[in-house]
Amino acid sequence: MAALVLWTALAPSSTLEQIRARGRLIVSVKNEGVPQPALHRDPAHFQKRGFELELARAIASRVLGAPDRLELRQMPRRERLESLVSGKVDLVISMIAITPESSQQVSFSVPYFSGGLALMVTKDSKLQAVEELRGGRAGIVRAHANDPTAEARRIFDQRKLGVTLEGFDRIEDASAALRAGRLRAVVGQLANLDGWVQAHPDLRLANEMLSHQEFGVAVRKGDDDLRALVDEVIRGLARRGELQRMARKWQLPYRLVR
Repeated sequence: MAALVLWTALAPSSTLEQIRARGRLIVSVKNEGVPQPALHRDPAHFQKRGFELELARAIASRVLGAPDRLELRQMPRRERLESLVSGKVDLVISMIAITPESSQQVSFSVPYFSGGLALMVTKDSKLQAVEELRGGRAGIVRAHANDPTAEARRIFDQRKLGVTLEGFDRIEDASAALRAGRLRAVVGQLANLDGWVQAHPDLRLANEMLSHQEFGVAVRKGDDDLRALVDEVIRGLARRGELQRMARKWQLPYRLVR
């Protein structure tokens, strides 16, 4: 009985203490994906993955004193938050938007990245603002997860713009329709479209975005000490200009986050 009481007293009582006792931080991240970027449905997959792996190493360094004290778990997107809730991983870093719905399931760190729905147009287009799409036709690339179609329709309807949305399975096909004049713009996540236009100089992003989103590290509810430490890491990176450097290194658009 005395031995049981002693073990209980010595056992780690929080997730942060358990991580330090284990000696490694377990993080769910994006899958590696197909090796050829041109074959991937997400034009910015490798950029976002590289950025987030660097962030994960910075957190591991702060928690455990070394960036390589990291165990990466790759799993389908639909399983990532479930694995966090069930305790299979300590954190999820996978461009998960901080929304009322996702915040019901998990807690989030302060944002490390800011984005939202943007408009892609041809280089010679005069379109800069969302209002200029009124009565026009826009394309949107459907996605297996986090499909933006419903959100884009809701925004256009709320603003009473009368925009017709045409769905595409590939960004190549949407871009071809844009170049052919069948569309006035293509709607998509900022990071994805930015990654595409960097490789296609005949296209550009409009100045105004449809929506704003912030992305944070997902933490299990109740792991307040771990979340506070992750917040400290992200705020430090932002303060020192490291988040901006990382975005530039991984060719991602950088927007100030709070």
